[in-house]
Amino acid sequence: NNTVKTNFTVNDNIAPSVFILSPLNNTNFNTSSSLNFIVNISDNIKISTVTVNITYPNSTHTILSLTNISEILNHNLNNTYNVSFTIPRLLGRYNFTIIATDTFSNTNSQNSGYFISDDTQKPKIIGFCTPVDISQNSTTFCNATITDNYFLNTSTPVNVSVTLPNGTLIYPSFSKNLTTGYFNFSFNKTNNLGIYNVTWSAVDNNSNNQSKIITFEVSDPLILFLGCHPSPINLTNTINCMANITSNPNTPIVSVLANITSPDGTNYVQTITNISNLYNFTFSNTALPGTYNITYFANNYVGFLKVKQFNFTVEDNINPQVTLISPQLSSTFNTSDNITFQVNVT
Repeated sequence: NNTVKTNFTVNDNIAPSVFILSPLNNTNFNTSSSLNFIVNISDNIKISTVTVNITYPNSTHTILSLTNISEILNHNLNNTYNVSFTIPRLLGRYNFTIIATDTFSNTNSQNSGYFISDDTQKPKIIGFCTPVDISQNSTTFCNATITDNYFLNTSTPVNVSVTLPNGTLIYPSFSKNLTTGYFNFSFNKTNNLGIYNVTWSAVDNNSNNQSKIITFEVSDPLILFLGCHPSPINLTNTINCMANITSNPNTPIVSVLANITSPDGTNYVQTITNISNLYNFTFSNTALPGTYNITYFANNYVGFLKVKQFNFTVEDNINPQVTLISPQLSSTFNTSDNITFQVNVT
């Protein structure tokens, strides 16, 4: 017999198949937000790498690698690849191309798309005044932290106004830091009793505007709650509550009352003692867990009544007490005996 040997080569020249799931063409996203590139990739052999080439509106590029997020059962299964991308502060059209390469260096770079980065998000305002309750002709300090996903308007980014209880509108001067977004001012035009509305307003470079109203109150009498101690309190324990209550020297305090409403709605009138402006009471009817509301009533010499509400919490944080009655410690039993466990729990 004559034996003839030969050989042949099997090549893979089939590029991977690519299907883009997200983002869809012409989808709009807010600048500074995040999006996911999600694609389905399949190949007759095995995928090696998947990347996305992103072209910014200013023609710069970035390349990101996608990760397989599917459970791979075999090489022919469609595999889902994903990567997250945070849009920079650059508005306009972003073009992207998905590039998939298999282990034989066959590449598919024919699948492209684009999305739009715009700005429809309003600035965010977080503000407060401290103290929030003041007496006449005292000073409060108001501030706001104002941020935007794009940029605040550089010419007139932030304004603030104060509306007095009589409707008068005041535009105070304020300090500002556009880098940190911190704005603040002090305010002492507080001769009028009542609620003062502080209105912060901000606009960004794309004319998205936002306003936020915060308040402080000028009171006479003035009730400043100093808290209850201990806080929170455990069931059946005694708590001590204190408030600083003042009035104009020409119209001194003539009476202070306090009432506590328990979680079941029961009202308890308190006996209050005071040293100068410090008014306090102790309370021991704390058998119910939950929130207890305190209502203070303060009258001054000319009959002005001020009512303020506060609260404290009663909790049950004591573990149950367990006493083992039977079986007795080190008791001996025969196999197959029935044993009764008896405990006393309080």
